[in-house]
Amino acid sequence: MIGKTLAQYEITDLLGQGGMGVVYRATDTRLGRPVAIKMLSEDLAKNSEFMMRFEREARTLAALNHSNIASIYGIEESGGHKCLVLEYVDGETLDVRIARGPLRVSETLELGAQIAHGLAAAHDAGFIHRDLKPANVKITSAGVVKLLDFGLARIEAPAGRDAADDDTSTTAVLDTQTRAGTILGTLPYMSPEQTRGAPTDRRTDVWSLGVMLYECLTGISPFARESAGDCIAAILNEELDLEMLPASTPGELRALIRRCVRKDPQDRQRDAADCRLVLEDAREALRTAPPTSSRLMEISERRFRISDALCRELDREGFDPLLLGWEMRFADNNRDSDVLIVWIPSIGGDHNTTQWRELIAASRHRMVIVTPVGMEPGVSNRPVISLENQFAVIRALTKHLRSSLGPRKTIISGFSCGSIMALRCAAGDQTGELYDGVLAIDPDVQERDCFITRLFAGLDASSVSGVIEGLRTASTSCGTIDEWLVLHQHMIEWVGKVQDDISPLIVQGRNLSEAYEGVHTGADSPFVGFLRDAMARAGKVRCFFHDSSEQRRILGEIRMLHLDRGLLGPDFTDEVINFLPVPNHAKMMSNERLLEQLDQMVEIL
Repeated sequence: MIGKTLAQYEITDLLGQGGMGVVYRATDTRLGRPVAIKMLSEDLAKNSEFMMRFEREARTLAALNHSNIASIYGIEESGGHKCLVLEYVDGETLDVRIARGPLRVSETLELGAQIAHGLAAAHDAGFIHRDLKPANVKITSAGVVKLLDFGLARIEAPAGRDAADDDTSTTAVLDTQTRAGTILGTLPYMSPEQTRGAPTDRRTDVWSLGVMLYECLTGISPFARESAGDCIAAILNEELDLEMLPASTPGELRALIRRCVRKDPQDRQRDAADCRLVLEDAREALRTAPPTSSRLMEISERRFRISDALCRELDREGFDPLLLGWEMRFADNNRDSDVLIVWIPSIGGDHNTTQWRELIAASRHRMVIVTPVGMEPGVSNRPVISLENQFAVIRALTKHLRSSLGPRKTIISGFSCGSIMALRCAAGDQTGELYDGVLAIDPDVQERDCFITRLFAGLDASSVSGVIEGLRTASTSCGTIDEWLVLHQHMIEWVGKVQDDISPLIVQGRNLSEAYEGVHTGADSPFVGFLRDAMARAGKVRCFFHDSSEQRRILGEIRMLHLDRGLLGPDFTDEVINFLPVPNHAKMMSNERLLEQLDQMVEIL
């Protein structure tokens, strides 16, 4: 059909094809505007029932005039082909958007409110959609939602009459795609009453809306199964796992989703117009929340499953059987950005550490905080693994995020020993393709820099009094009030989450500090090897240090050895090692300063 002309419409491209027909892009040669041409397949065009349904879709759309519903321009017949001439909506469908990853809460509220608005308009005009799903929701480049495909719509039965008695009702079809058969709809989004072939009303669309909202927030189609029978069984018998919703999901949105997907229509949210009001109120509350609070609400907690295939690649010497099927936790700020930053917290930190959550909440780039395996909050029986295996899992997570998000650039970064972990992650990337940049902020260079890692490494997990004494000793060794405050703030969070079993924290401390034992000069520093190997694998590497005479002395020694012997390898340049006008390690932890360095790193890539 491409290149042919129907009436005044020149067909230029294929937009989509399914079991019931095909949709083309065309140009209206009289008005000079793009349109969509919808045609039934040749077999169905000969079926009087489907031709009647086709014409009913035209009448339905002609009766609807709303900004969130794609318009109809007319119905044409040429050369034996009958077709609908529809508004051409340039953009992507919601299923394509979800395939890139779960939506932010604010984005879900915005799109959900528009979907509900269009749906309410159809209901007010007396029509039920009956095939509401992400593939039938188009999002324009301006963010405007358009509801598509009213081919299964019917007039809602008047009060007191069953829909099945109405002469516009149809029997339902059984498939995961809308097609000719015995039931009409798309199974994973069908309401329980639809799957039974029972009478339906506007509440069947409300069910589909609730399922879509859940899928937007989680990226999971909750009732999709491998077979139609399993799908129907899930719809009829299984409840949504609301624990899968991001922690930042507002309570009113959680409650709305729960009401939308109640099995009994009598218990369900009754009206799309009411759904719209709830979504708009939640959107406004999020918009007017204090800036930090609003950004924190956007953060989602996610999990990355450690697959059997990944476990096969790990070093057996540092392997814990608990790792099989374990899930690495991470927090995601969900920014709409083409730059991905993977942040590795310093020892004991995790995706719930207050400072690091505030850091990614304030970032304008897509940023995730990784919780190293064994440091998960609120978990018992954590696996204990080697550092090399830890790095392999973080690299696997990075690969997964790059595949699903498609960033233009990827940076791995961290603070203190977290920055050493970032360097070592990049150094172990044999492909040299995962990280476009590595940003190490005040990385450990000599033994005295590993103050907190050595503190935890020296604790005795078998004795509570020994742990307390070790923490008390560490407190008295602080040289400044800043160091004391930082130490106590982090110890409260770190030790608090593992107080029932502090051994993972001790193991992590030993793993991170053992290479630095007895190191007091630049020549012997393991930092040299970590930096050299990272520069060989990553696009660009930058290290920023606090400015003290001791730091300048030891880093100056390293640079002199490089000048004399090429210690740092052929990839080292003067821009790699930098000093900030900050007097000590604790002052380097300012989120404002960390964000400034991250932004600078993005600019040079």
